[in-house]
Amino acid sequence: MTDKNHPVSTDGERGNVRDGRTLKERRRETLAASYESDILKALFVSTIVPLVLLEVSTAGSSFVDGLVVSQFLGAQALAVQGLASPYYSITGIVGGLLVTGMQTLSGKAYGAGDVKRAEGYYSLAIIVGGAISIALALVFLLASGPIGEALGATGESAQLLPDLEVYLHGLGIGTPAIVLFSLMIPIVQMNGGGHMVRVATAVGLVVNAAIDVLAGVFGWGMLGIGLATSLSSWAQYILLLVHSVRSKSSVHVSVKNIVWSELGEMVAMGLPKAIRRVANMLRPVFLNHLVLALGGAAAMSSMSIRNSLDGIGDVVGSGIAGAVVLMVAVLYGEENRDGIMQVCRLTVKYISLVVGAVSLAFFVFAPWLADLYAKGDAEVVGMATFAIRCMAVNLLLNALIEAYINFLQATGQTLKTHIVNVASRFACVVTCAFILGNLFGINGVWLAFPVGSTVLILACVGIAMVRKRSVRIGPDDILGLRTNFGASSENTLWYNITSEAPDFFSAPDDVYELCERQGLSRAKAFRTSLCLEEMVGNIVQHGFTSDDKRHSIDVRIVAKDGNLILRVRDDCELFNVRKKGEAWKQDPDDVCKNFGIRMTMREAKNLQYVTTLGTNTLLITV
Repeated sequence: MTDKNHPVSTDGERGNVRDGRTLKERRRETLAASYESDILKALFVSTIVPLVLLEVSTAGSSFVDGLVVSQFLGAQALAVQGLASPYYSITGIVGGLLVTGMQTLSGKAYGAGDVKRAEGYYSLAIIVGGAISIALALVFLLASGPIGEALGATGESAQLLPDLEVYLHGLGIGTPAIVLFSLMIPIVQMNGGGHMVRVATAVGLVVNAAIDVLAGVFGWGMLGIGLATSLSSWAQYILLLVHSVRSKSSVHVSVKNIVWSELGEMVAMGLPKAIRRVANMLRPVFLNHLVLALGGAAAMSSMSIRNSLDGIGDVVGSGIAGAVVLMVAVLYGEENRDGIMQVCRLTVKYISLVVGAVSLAFFVFAPWLADLYAKGDAEVVGMATFAIRCMAVNLLLNALIEAYINFLQATGQTLKTHIVNVASRFACVVTCAFILGNLFGINGVWLAFPVGSTVLILACVGIAMVRKRSVRIGPDDILGLRTNFGASSENTLWYNITSEAPDFFSAPDDVYELCERQGLSRAKAFRTSLCLEEMVGNIVQHGFTSDDKRHSIDVRIVAKDGNLILRVRDDCELFNVRKKGEAWKQDPDDVCKNFGIRMTMREAKNLQYVTTLGTNTLLITV
């Protein structure tokens, strides 16, 4: 029987009654089942690419350096490059202490619509990071001798010290650029400059390779190799700097917005990444002795091959993990639980597909890769093949762990972040290596990497079961979000509108129902619906038609503290509604011009605009 208030219709949202449910009701049930934002999915993918390229830049430059050094400068120069490898960990510690904290804090500020605070975090990181990196550059330039000796160029290896000193001089010149480049990437991405990150990374790789080859051909020695790295880093940094000072950027360096007391919080948030770098430095110290004792020089060569390929193989997982911290920080600031869960699903999907494919490729081609490096040494090829295959399996496991660590970091779970961080990078691997090494010899050391990661994952799952006192656990139990985080489904409405299907179905009815459930007035529901239809209609009319690209609008309405909060995010051309509305207020010539925007600004208690990751985000409180 047809409800008299819901007549059957071929067009109406209240029509097409099936099994007692209208089309509108079925659509709402589908929406409630699984929040899926087209914009978040697109942002996640677009955010991964420049972060992967950043990892490729570091790994690729190191690979090119090693290839040129081995071909043109010989074994002694290759040893010098190996001794200087902690340089990258040291600069990474400085960047890590600031970039993760700045990225997390500014992301939350963006999510809350506080652009000035985000600008203060960015400015604080740039100024402090720049000062520390300049000091570091002076240390490498003025104290290269003592540093070289500390790195191992003493005793029988003292003949390496002269080349190591000049190599450190060349690297030292680029230290500020390396640190500042890493600090600028998140903000450039926030301003929609992911394409510029890709361009800068590509330019850096080309410059580095070109100068490396010139250094090899013209005999510039290790000084030339070091300068190649520095000059390529400066090229990358300058490109991002030019992009960031353009007028379209919403965030700039501004000393007046800095709150210096927040430096401690920023550094505390960056500690996990810094600890990770320190653990990466300390782990080889423990494992190298074990490897030499179990397998001698051949095993050490296999370890070097494994480590070299691991750096290249890990770039995709690190890029995905970097996207997690950037996006979750923004969504955490919005208290958008549904969005966070979508990012988590996307993370698992892309790690499984993309990192899984990389892992499979390394596993299959392990014998060929081992022979490429070992040049026919049968003993090394055999060891290295097994080591590479264990590394390939661990790439997938480690990517999941690193993404989890970054999630914990972005959601403020500091203690858990530190524990999982140290366990993954040091404790689990070293402990398993000593146990398995004594049981299975050198192959036990290679197995320790995937086994250690597996033990850590099972431990995290086990702890979640113990806390819940049940073997049946869900994503919330693993992720550790507080129970009162975000709005419940009863307090929330969301819509996903695309240029392919721009109809905005019955939003006013939903808003009235939400207000009725929350005990809010019909007048508030009316004003909210009016604002919502004006803003969405404006985007559909102007944003969707500005080009031939596919566009989406992500609408979220939350009832909170007696108010309705509208968050309208679109991926159309950047358009600051608040700024334009303020300007149009002053136009007395035509009171009807842009009436919808003017009306929205009048009806709203508060209206904020931010551009987040290249999208327009409008926050309206009614």
